[in-house]
Amino acid sequence: MSLVKTDIVHSAPGIPKPRGGPLDLGDLSNSIEYLVSRIHRLIFTGFSTHLAAFGLRPLTFAALTVIERNPGRKQSEVADALGVQRTNFVATVDEMLQKLWIDRAPIDRRSYALHLSEGGAAVLKAAAAERVKVENEWDLSLSPAKKSELTALLRQIIEASSSDPTIPRR
Repeated sequence: MSLVKTDIVHSAPGIPKPRGGPLDLGDLSNSIEYLVSRIHRLIFTGFSTHLAAFGLRPLTFAALTVIERNPGRKQSEVADALGVQRTNFVATVDEMLQKLWIDRAPIDRRSYALHLSEGGAAVLKAAAAERVKVENEWDLSLSPAKKSELTALLRQIIEASSSDPTIPRR
């Protein structure tokens, strides 16, 4: 059986004519999962593009930020704080070491303490300024109070989920 592309004839009996205007999303309009997913795609795409100019990815940027704010913490602690599987975080640490953005010192036979290098501090400072600029571009529709409320709600969801071992990590 071969499939043949045919044009849809909207004037045929029984086939409704297309309506103009926005599509009805049904229950998706009120689905937290769907709305967060949409926002994630919008923000992530723009943010990733801006970070690429610094040789960064969103995870690398986040890791540098946490390492800067928590010098000397274990690699495993940073991975946990970012919600990333420890084994998957090794490649990110290797990348940051290769680019000389961090230093790693052994704590014991199996643990390493992470520190931001001067080069890492410089790239993080530049990228952080860009992050603020990008964030200001998309959050113009939110008042400071609404932005604070949204941030608090998102943190609440993350904190409630982080204790659940069935929630998959990256």
